[in-house]
Amino acid sequence: MGLESSKRLRTLAGCVAPGTKTLADVGTDHGFLPILAVKTGRAQRAIACDVKPGPLARAAVHIREHGLEGRVETRLGSGLSVLSPGEADCAVFSGLGGRLMMELLAASPDALEGLEQLILQPQRDLPAVRRYVTENTPFAIRAERFVLEDGQGYFVLDCRKAGRSEKVAYTGRDCYLGKFLAQAGGVEYRKYIGLLVDKMKRILARQRGADSAAVSETAQKLVWLEDEYAACVLGHGEDGGAGPAGTDHPAG
Repeated sequence: MGLESSKRLRTLAGCVAPGTKTLADVGTDHGFLPILAVKTGRAQRAIACDVKPGPLARAAVHIREHGLEGRVETRLGSGLSVLSPGEADCAVFSGLGGRLMMELLAASPDALEGLEQLILQPQRDLPAVRRYVTENTPFAIRAERFVLEDGQGYFVLDCRKAGRSEKVAYTGRDCYLGKFLAQAGGVEYRKYIGLLVDKMKRILARQRGADSAAVSETAQKLVWLEDEYAACVLGHGEDGGAGPAGTDHPAG
């Protein structure tokens, strides 16, 4: 997918705080995100990080193609371990599983402490990531974005450095659905939640006679999803049109 054609990449780059001096992209793969962030002026320079030499070599080719060798560099290594404390203002973790994401954050506390902004887009375990950020990092989730691309829903967490008094507690419902998207997610998000409501109803129907704890968990998720859908309708109103093709939710 091209640099400008990916809604997910544009959303990630758009979350980078204006005035960012150095962006670190962890798990950079093709290197398109740091290239886009620098080309659009969201970051002055960037460090493209990856644990695998192959993707990093491809990223280096793309960096040269865009003439950004002096502003985007590549580094081979795991997570934030390739950074010195305070070297980057902002770090992006996108396209990784949530469990791996949390392990990488926990592995480099000094580099994490030196950041001002953390942008996270987990592929799985989204509720656990929300809880981890809130309870185990010096960051607070300030906003979320929802992106629908090729039938897949992506959730982007914009986290900023926060003192203890600025941290807001997250309930189970908050971890599952977040605090922001009912008002900020738009029509695509409402349709996506509507499909998840239908999916959860089917799961609940199949669970008849199953373990009571599993049934209770599914029933609770359904209540949360129905409440979220109602809040979306209140915020944006009903309209027609087809919803997203897929209903694979990172929350499960």
